[in-house]
Amino acid sequence: MRNKPSKVFTSVDALVESRKQIFEKDGWWNKYFEAFQKYDAFEVSEGKFTRSWQNLAIAKYLENYFECRFEDYYRWVKCPVLQSFS
Repeated sequence: MRNKPSKVFTSVDALVESRKQIFEKDGWWNKYFEAFQKYDAFEVSEGKFTRSWQNLAIAKYLENYFECRFEDYYRWVKCPVLQSFS
């Protein structure tokens, strides 16, 4: 993933359309995903756009959180509803 080049698009709309195809097939596309994709667009040079969250940043994030076991944190939650089920 770190060495995979980022896709570059000729417009923000082309970038958004590319992302839309990915999210639509799983039924996730909506106005909020669309707004985020527009916000995430980054102009790398005149008329060339990519996502601002680059592969290196995504890889670093996954490195820290992919193996995160959230169930380890549940014992610290102080919520009467959750405590009644433990």
